[in-house]
Amino acid sequence: MLKSAAVFVLALLSLCGCTKPVRVNQRAIVQGIGIDFDGNNYQLTLQIFEAKGGGAEPSISAGKNNSVVLQTEGDTIANAFEKASLKQGKQIFYGQNKMIVIGEDTAKQGLDIVINYFNTNHQSRPNVDVVMADGKAVDILSAELEQAPVPMISVKNMLDNTEVNAKILRGQVRHIVNAKENGHTGAYMPIIAKSKNNEKEESIEVLGTAVYSHNRLSGKLNQNETRGVMLLRNDVKGTSITVGNLQLGKISLEVVDTKTKIKPSIINGIPHFAIDCSVKSHIEESFVPQDGSQLLSHLNQIEQMQAEVIYGEMEGALSACLRNYSSDIFDFANLLKKYEPQWYQQNQNRYDELLPQFTYQINLKTKITRYGLQS
Repeated sequence: MLKSAAVFVLALLSLCGCTKPVRVNQRAIVQGIGIDFDGNNYQLTLQIFEAKGGGAEPSISAGKNNSVVLQTEGDTIANAFEKASLKQGKQIFYGQNKMIVIGEDTAKQGLDIVINYFNTNHQSRPNVDVVMADGKAVDILSAELEQAPVPMISVKNMLDNTEVNAKILRGQVRHIVNAKENGHTGAYMPIIAKSKNNEKEESIEVLGTAVYSHNRLSGKLNQNETRGVMLLRNDVKGTSITVGNLQLGKISLEVVDTKTKIKPSIINGIPHFAIDCSVKSHIEESFVPQDGSQLLSHLNQIEQMQAEVIYGEMEGALSACLRNYSSDIFDFANLLKKYEPQWYQQNQNRYDELLPQFTYQINLKTKITRYGLQS
């Protein structure tokens, strides 16, 4: 038995491989990746961490931009990365990459090549954020952001805050891959752009949501339509809505709870979706009505105004995605597959053709549960 064990151990040792270790100072640690495509070549923009602090050992400087921007191009993405490594003189490492920025022209031609590269590469993570630039990705990666030690971390934090306020649909590599594998579900991602504060300091802002059909850009949603999609998908964690009229002035409402249930049925051979949505909110800020009455006496009116805003956003999102962009970012296909499997089996090859004909009815209930103080 001892001899057999010894032979087994030796056999295991013979299978062990060795890889050459790479020191940290021999790696270019990528924080952001931009992909533009001009029809022939992929233009790669990398934001690479580079500590700008003083002292014997490099350290992060809070008052400086601790990164450099590297640009290369190649006939494939892999070729562009290889050239980046040669140009930088270090191994390109993007296991800590925060974001992939896709240029608008690239998005129009399709995401398949870009996403397939990052999905199959061992360095890339499936939960990396993917955004579309309003223009070219290089403009986002090269933006000079004030008070941002590592710019891409600042942009990622902005996405976190914007998502909490129900202004963006977060897109990640895994979401896009899942949409492609589903065959009918549409992909989506935030649209970001470079802007200037007071025409001096550069910053990054969120404009809305890019909507895809079969991984090709098909349209854009504004922030109100984006919130409508999030309500339909039960993705709203919290948001603020402003309502009002001449009598009541402006009233700010904090949405604290939303629940949406969608049930499909087939009417005259076409899917119909019954959408039941309930919204609870608090009054954050209000003023004494001009007629001097108490705000409590107008609660029904305020709830109705809130319902009109929410209904408009949900209806606008449905109309834009189904009618204009032919993109199912609501997961209707999965609902039909679950609740109407016979229809889905018979019509899945015509799904894209039938999508603009889908009908829906929104049943909305709103309730104000905390009233606050009048000023």
